[in-house]
Amino acid sequence: MSITCATTGVKVTDNSNDDIVLVSSRCKLMSIHVTVTSSNSSATLSTLKFYDNASAASGTEISRINLLASSTSPQTIEFDMHGVLCANGLFVDVTVGSNCTIAYSVEFA
Repeated sequence: MSITCATTGVKVTDNSNDDIVLVSSRCKLMSIHVTVTSSNSSATLSTLKFYDNASAASGTEISRINLLASSTSPQTIEFDMHGVLCANGLFVDVTVGSNCTIAYSVEFA
């Protein structure tokens, strides 16, 4: 039997203040896709932290993704989360490295 998932759609940011509620109720986290690009070689580390919380970057941290990109080497990763249960919802805390842009999507059921 296959599981049908919803998606957040691709979210794009270059601003570390773009922390948001992705899902405001109980869900199964299926996968996370992240790409980090940079316009020059002096980029710094970008981090996304995902929490089992519907309103803030607190509670149980479900996943942390750290990526470092340069102008010649964008970084892409996919985490298969196998339906991790998030009892309270799903919140993402975004830290964008200098000279970077993050694009990410989350699939959930």
